[in-house]
Amino acid sequence: MSNDKNDVIFKQLTAQIEEYNSNLKKEMSKSKKRRNIINVIAEKCCDAKYGFNQLGGDNEILRMSDVEMRDFIITNILNQKQEYIKMITELQNGYLEENRLKEEFSRKYLILKEENKVLKNKVSNLEQRISLMPLSSKTTDTKPDNNINLNSQENNISSNTVSQKNIETDIVYVNNEPYDIDKTYQKVNTYQFVLLKLIGDTGLSEFQEILAQIVEKNNFKEKMIRTNIDELINMHILNEQNIGTPLRSKIKLLELTELGKAIYFKETGKKPEISEIQTMLNNHASLRHGYCIKETAKSLQRQGYANVCYDASKNTIQLADNRRYVPDIIADHSKSVKTYWEVELAHHTDKDFFEKLDKAMKVTPNLYIIAPDKEAKTKLRKQIDKYTKYLFVNSINAKLTIFLGTLNELEKRQIFSNEEECKITINIT
Repeated sequence: MSNDKNDVIFKQLTAQIEEYNSNLKKEMSKSKKRRNIINVIAEKCCDAKYGFNQLGGDNEILRMSDVEMRDFIITNILNQKQEYIKMITELQNGYLEENRLKEEFSRKYLILKEENKVLKNKVSNLEQRISLMPLSSKTTDTKPDNNINLNSQENNISSNTVSQKNIETDIVYVNNEPYDIDKTYQKVNTYQFVLLKLIGDTGLSEFQEILAQIVEKNNFKEKMIRTNIDELINMHILNEQNIGTPLRSKIKLLELTELGKAIYFKETGKKPEISEIQTMLNNHASLRHGYCIKETAKSLQRQGYANVCYDASKNTIQLADNRRYVPDIIADHSKSVKTYWEVELAHHTDKDFFEKLDKAMKVTPNLYIIAPDKEAKTKLRKQIDKYTKYLFVNSINAKLTIFLGTLNELEKRQIFSNEEECKITINIT
């Protein structure tokens, strides 16, 4: 009886020991995994001190408990943070010092530039006076009063040179060239201020639109406007660039430079509106793309479309799958029919182009795609064919009618009349 009881107790103890051993192995496995995770964190987050503690002699890292290792990592990261803050502070101080020196040298440069201008005027005046002096064949003992002339010249230079005190004004840089805002501001005439205010108030960039508004509102002569705009460009207050579209080979664009923005602010007390140029660059791949979209929108307006909008912020459509579709243009063909337009330069990869068509298909049964020229149209046609094959191979149901044409074809309305050339039907069920 006693032996049976002992056997039972032995079995119970053996079972408990096995359970304890099993639990111990599990906990040791967890501990090992936890330690490995801590080591990975240390390797990724700690600096060279972590590696240094493992080199040569007794390995301090191996002797650390998990808690000690945790504290080591936290301390190391905090020390790194302090070093980064110190480094950033030094960089900021260096940046501020560099700006201070840059401004100081700029002021000296402007002083020397003004002195050089005055000296050139003096030399020119002296040369003119010498050329007007009467010639004499006889030599006289009378010496020219060089002292008087030199003193007079020095006095004039001194009075005309911009002093260090006067030059202590704001400076801006255009193409790395410093410009004194106050001095430039004083050179701007009344007509030029009218031009600057219009550009700054409206954000207009197209020269023809600026010209039309100035003539309408102020009754200025076109020649006078062109002359003053050229002067503003030469003064580096306006920047000029030209682009072309299929409908217009040359579009002259104007934009306030940093100097122009500063002068506009000094005159009006407010910041200028974002220029159309900048808006186009923010919303589209290039200026040409942006202005091709604008040309397309104008063509639609001429053809009677209403509520024509090519503002990306207003054209954003939220899809059910949390994606967004932003057509280049949305326009009302009638009160009940809204149309969606894409202006494509054939620069998209197949993947991006397919995604755009997929999004459009979730919004409209009809999509209008405008290319700048026939070459781009041919490339787009091939991409649409690839998209159709992709849908068929992957058994994706799709129904979309695409009208594809060039900007010139849209202007001549051929995109609607020549269905064989321009209409593409995708119908996969």
